[in-house]
Amino acid sequence: GVTKGKYGGVVHDGPEYETGVMLGSNLMISDMPGLLKAITVLDELGLDQISTGNVIGFLMEAYEKGMIDRKFLDGIDLKWGSVDATLAMIEKIAARDGVGRLAAGGVAALSRQIGQGSEKFAIQVKGLELAAHNIQANQPRGLSYVTASRGACHMSGDDIPMQNRRAMLDSTGICFFPTFEPALEEPMLDLLSAITGREYDKAEFEKAGERIFNLEKMFNYREGFRREDDRLPDRFFEDAFTVGTKKGAVLDRTKFEAMLTQYYKDRGWDPETTKPGTAKLKELGLDFI
Repeated sequence: GVTKGKYGGVVHDGPEYETGVMLGSNLMISDMPGLLKAITVLDELGLDQISTGNVIGFLMEAYEKGMIDRKFLDGIDLKWGSVDATLAMIEKIAARDGVGRLAAGGVAALSRQIGQGSEKFAIQVKGLELAAHNIQANQPRGLSYVTASRGACHMSGDDIPMQNRRAMLDSTGICFFPTFEPALEEPMLDLLSAITGREYDKAEFEKAGERIFNLEKMFNYREGFRREDDRLPDRFFEDAFTVGTKKGAVLDRTKFEAMLTQYYKDRGWDPETTKPGTAKLKELGLDFI
């Protein structure tokens, strides 16, 4: 806990990776007591810390670039590193008050409202903000962000087998972290078989996951999502790392699109529309859709 100073009395178990990055370095906040205060407030309000950190960071950049002013921000001087401004914006978002009503819709809604090219740094896919995993030097993670059913989800898996596996794990309610241990695979399958009354081996488990993932895809397709929605923000293709061991790293758009096309083919989906093919749906017992 914080024992003294402006935020004295704040008690928290400490920031974990995502919160420390998205509310800390992402906003250039290095004040640890202030960071703990922001995390505590978000916990109490029930707000997601990844998306909130993204939204506030987006507004800070738009403010810095002169795309929005203090009037747009209801008088908040939303500068990088300001804990007070961050806390004020969190309260606005939670109450959907003033600018908070728009900000509560996420960076996609904000960038549509602000315009002026702000979509280039609106770090989201299908309306979901990215977690604290930069991808200029990690094309597989970028592929998972654009193909995940709910948008830029860092939990959905970086390749097709893992995406299928995670889809099934999500349906069981089992945390995927313990599944990294191979020795737990058989007990997990036994547990699932006992609960459902249906025998699951590894192959059936993964086939069920593939069925779930394709069903989610068909839902998205019905709602109008197409290949053009499976896209990353321009920043990852245009703004290279400037420091560190990955200095100069940036995604190659041509290579990324080629990799995406191959992904659709490997999935048995139409590379142009992304609709799951008839043969794939029949294979999975989903040809009634």
